[in-house]
Amino acid sequence: MGFGVSFQNVGINRVGEYLNPCRTKGNPTPGPSPFHGEGGTAAQKVNEPWRRISDLVGANAETRDPKVRRRCVRKLVAWIDRKVSAERLQIENCKSQIANLTEAWGEDVSKWRRVSLGGISVEGICFRLGISRGRLTSLLKETHGVSAGELLDGFKIRGLRKFLIAHLRDAASRLWGRPGDFAVRRCGMDQTNDPPLSPLMKGGKTAAALRAMAGGTAAPYKRRALTMMKRSRYFRTSASEFLGTEAWEEEGIRVSELLGGLDALRQENDFKLAAFLTLLGFETVAKFRAACLCVMGRTLEQLERILAGEIVRYYLAAEDLALRGLAMREGAMGIRAREVYWGSEDVPTEPFLDRWSAAEFAKPEWIAKMREQFG
Repeated sequence: MGFGVSFQNVGINRVGEYLNPCRTKGNPTPGPSPFHGEGGTAAQKVNEPWRRISDLVGANAETRDPKVRRRCVRKLVAWIDRKVSAERLQIENCKSQIANLTEAWGEDVSKWRRVSLGGISVEGICFRLGISRGRLTSLLKETHGVSAGELLDGFKIRGLRKFLIAHLRDAASRLWGRPGDFAVRRCGMDQTNDPPLSPLMKGGKTAAALRAMAGGTAAPYKRRALTMMKRSRYFRTSASEFLGTEAWEEEGIRVSELLGGLDALRQENDFKLAAFLTLLGFETVAKFRAACLCVMGRTLEQLERILAGEIVRYYLAAEDLALRGLAMREGAMGIRAREVYWGSEDVPTEPFLDRWSAAEFAKPEWIAKMREQFG
């Protein structure tokens, strides 16, 4: 026989099939699979969920217009966002397993901390969409510059803000009380028997007690100014410690005090970053830090300082409002408050030029939101 003639058409071993050409024999071609890309060997799936969601069908699937493709992928990202957000909301309302002495650990896999708090994975998203991880990452890299894993981690970072605000609110409350309460302390009119507002966590000693043990006097202000942007464990508790402090220097010192109070509060409660991040659904600290940089462009320490600065600005504005009210009183309290408020013995009159008035004029929405958070 010559070339082009099939031996499969000869012989009784192909009874019933000897008339069929060779190319139709053998194993059948596998059917369409959600994990075959556009260049795969399987037939193109007509009703893939991710195509219907993103509208990457027909002319949109073949177009090379970046605006059209970006618009389609944004629909896909919005769908993923809704799914991840809904699952994170359910996870926040669940109680995780607590280690104790009388019960076994890790028997139920579904109750493992990372399993119960991790949320939906990239593979789970791909299964629901009927798309491979490589294909999803390719679309996201093309239009957004991030991978599928980075996208999910970016959605998880949203929960960090709520925890940071709660931590900083507790630290500020332990340092200065409610917004505006510290104005009385600044006037030097607090009762001598009252406990200080800023206890340190070193053996229960207050800042004043520690200074007394060190020699009884506070360090000069110039020496403190060199380290005012660090996370300070030194907290001012008496009116004399505010002398010589300019208004523009006050914010930086208070921020360092708040961050120092945050560190002390975390040390008291045995705070560990790796354990805390499981509440947000992160697998490792490295992925969390990468998500912070990807979404916010800041490290965790920078985000803490930014939020601390905003809280301090609100506290200073609230203290100006409280000082204004005290300055309108008669007697020793009013005289001292007027001196602290604007350096005069006259009663303040409108227009008021303090930080609270400026914030009410320029940022009324910010004042309203901060009042909801801090009172």
